Amino acid sequence: MWNWTFEASAEGLARSSNVWKAWTDVSGWPSWDEELDWSSIDGLFSVGTEGKLKPKDWSPLKFKITEVVEGREFKDVTIMPLGTTLEFHHFAENLDNNKCRITHRVSCKGSLAPILRFTLRRKLKKKMPCALKALIIKAGGDE
Repeated sequence: MWNWTFEASAEGLARSSNVWKAWTDVSGWPSWDEELDWSSIDGLFSVGTEGKLKPKDWSPLKFKITEVVEGREFKDVTIMPLGTTLEFHHFAENLDNNKCRITHRVSCKGSLAPILRFTLRRKLKKKMPCALKALIIKAGGDE
């Protein structure tokens, strides 16, 4: 089976609790991720809840939250054609001096992985660090 993984991190003045607030505000994701036209969730931010998002230049995609560690991390999975899956793992940790490190890891598995490696992975490599920096700025407010 074909697969690949990409990960990016950013650090800055923020607390993980504020990052968590931004993550759980799914309709607000486009405010820090310029690659999204819109995003929505069909219920509470918890395991099993489904949502949709519309990346720029893509059709809308469905995702499902598969893991939640309240206030710290979550995973979601998008099922694509031909049995291909994209798993996103988002996690935040508090550092010294009121700083936080945010990491987003994307794993792609399945028959479309080789194609997505040369399209999506390249875009993620270029754009994900910008989104993480914007998320740090958004989460930089007081708790």
